[in-house]
Amino acid sequence: MARFIAAVALLLVAFASACSKPKAWDPSLEQNRSECTLGLTLPNMACAEACPIKVRAALSRVKGVDDVQVDYDTRTAVVHATWPACGADGYEQMIANLYQRGYRARIVSAQ
Repeated sequence: MARFIAAVALLLVAFASACSKPKAWDPSLEQNRSECTLGLTLPNMACAEACPIKVRAALSRVKGVDDVQVDYDTRTAVVHATWPACGADGYEQMIANLYQRGYRARIVSAQ
């Protein structure tokens, strides 16, 4: 009986750890790079015509941002950049620029 309880407990722990949410991406852990590609989500982007233009403008104001592609349907943006945009300070500036224009954004990937 004790072995059965131990086995069930072990399975529950394994299941709980497998189902836990991954940690949020932390830009402060990112090293400065010469080039980067960022994926962002913009869940509150609510206008199909003007919002992508405003998002592109806000992100392009960060020194080092070379190209911004915005997809209204998926509420996402992809940023291609070079240093100094490719580091924690650049990432924070992008998020701040979007926030100042009313967009909640989160970086979901960085390469």
